[in-house]
Amino acid sequence: MLREKHTVLMAVHDEELFWLSTDSADQGRCLWRLPLETVIEGPIGTPPFPETIKGNNKFLCLVPDHWFGMESYPFKSNKPNLIEPFLIRKLSAGHPNQHAIGQFFNYKKAPANDGSDNLHVYYLNEDKAYRLNSALRKANLAPLGFTTPAFLWEEILNKASRDFGQAGSLLVHMDHHECRLCFYFNGSYQFSRNVVLPGDAEKIGAITYEINQSLYLFSQKTRSELKQIYLLAADPTSGPALSEALGRDLIDCAPLIPEHQRDLVIPEVPFVSGLLPKGQFARAASVFSVIHRGVRRQREWKPVQLTGIAVGLLLVLLLLGEAFILDAKQGTAEDERRQLQHQMRASAGMVLADYAQALEQVMQRIDRPSCGDVALLTMASLPVNARLKELDLALTPTPVIKVTALVDAQDTDQLRATLAQLITNLKTTFTRMQPLSISDIDVGPAPGDDHEGLLPRFTIAFQLELA
Repeated sequence: MLREKHTVLMAVHDEELFWLSTDSADQGRCLWRLPLETVIEGPIGTPPFPETIKGNNKFLCLVPDHWFGMESYPFKSNKPNLIEPFLIRKLSAGHPNQHAIGQFFNYKKAPANDGSDNLHVYYLNEDKAYRLNSALRKANLAPLGFTTPAFLWEEILNKASRDFGQAGSLLVHMDHHECRLCFYFNGSYQFSRNVVLPGDAEKIGAITYEINQSLYLFSQKTRSELKQIYLLAADPTSGPALSEALGRDLIDCAPLIPEHQRDLVIPEVPFVSGLLPKGQFARAASVFSVIHRGVRRQREWKPVQLTGIAVGLLLVLLLLGEAFILDAKQGTAEDERRQLQHQMRASAGMVLADYAQALEQVMQRIDRPSCGDVALLTMASLPVNARLKELDLALTPTPVIKVTALVDAQDTDQLRATLAQLITNLKTTFTRMQPLSISDIDVGPAPGDDHEGLLPRFTIAFQLELA
């Protein structure tokens, strides 16, 4: 599969749609922005869009967490052809008014508390998402799929912390004006909450209140307790205050992110800060996202299509090579024919006897049997109870065949009958051979015969001259 470059990220924030560059050359720059309502209501029209953002199914779109819904179902099978129809039925039955919900979902397997297998299915739960995708597709700007900050943090924390995937966890992502609470269980996203921060004196209390309120929902969904809290705060003084208010230790996220990763800082979309290290979307296939099932099937079949094209091109090259070789051989045969004709014209002045002699030599050369044909005909002439052991063939000056074979015969009468049948077959096959009789065939016991077979085994040897 050809490597695709994903250097643009679409993002929805504060009722606006942004196209953001993640390329190292102009990393963090806002390429284009439009009011979300303008895009949804449409038509968008023909503004001077940058060429880098045009085209359907090219980039992921980052949307708010609450645009996604999540359900868990017990399911033991790992086969997609069983899982997907099951999820489509469940989602369609649970959301009868959302007809496209069966096309926009993704899932992952995760163990439950009792050790059984659960399916976590994530789907678009916001009507704006479907309307946005439809409007953008008409304008040739549709995203490849939809993802959310919670999924991106899930990927980062699973790689950075071994404990993250083994218990209930909470990520507190706090900037100066807003705080995002993302709840996870065994490394899988469950739900999130957004808290608009009041003044500095009250923000810790507001965050603490929302966390305490959300813990009840978390325990209901997972039947487990929250074990650890991760914090990423723009204000370094917020950590100790929040830890004291909650009465538990917090884990600082900053040291968990590798130092060589540079964060995107985009003023227009502040929640992206600290979320997307350099080059993140150059590997967009690794990001958990919701992609339209039709688009996903096209992408899954793309390697097969490319493989088919490569095999087709290889076959074309092989056929061209074969045609070239056959053409070269045909040219050699044509040259030989012309040379023979030239020799015949040059000998036109010969006396009749010399001409007849030359013609006879040519006919003998043409009629001379090939090695392969002689070997096959000789083996075909052997009776059923005789097996070829050795065959020598000399074509010049006179074709001579030397044959050694093994014969299974119960007595001498059967051996004699076998030899008679062999001579008859050879006379039928080689009409121009010298006379051959039973007395011309050397017969002896087979060397190394241990008499463990059903019949005695004899060795026969004879020489056949072809006229």
